[in-house]
Amino acid sequence: MREFTFRLAKPLPLLNVWERMHWRRKGKFKKDLAWEILALLGAKPAQPFARARVRVFRHSIFAPDQDNLIVKALLDVLQPPGKRHPYGLGVIAGDDPAHVTCDIQHVFAQTRKAQCTEVLIQEI
Repeated sequence: MREFTFRLAKPLPLLNVWERMHWRRKGKFKKDLAWEILALLGAKPAQPFARARVRVFRHSIFAPDQDNLIVKALLDVLQPPGKRHPYGLGVIAGDDPAHVTCDIQHVFAQTRKAQCTEVLIQEI
């Protein structure tokens, strides 16, 4: 079973922040996120996982509402590149329920400096 594990420098944005973000900022965020993940992985995978489990641990100093935790930008970047996902890395085949199951959890961080996002992607 193949798997990828990486740690992003910042916590992923919450739903309220993401919805209020300008479309250009969203694009820049996804581009920067793709470059950060690519640097952490070392290279794009040869073939995407047909079925995958994505577990996200969002470390932050406050606990957001459960319905405010989203991973949209992350899943968009993990999909194969294309017209809808220009910054796709091709780690997972798609973000629909047939291809991926996603679990996001909040973890308390002691300080602002300790805030981050840990991601575990496993092939099923």
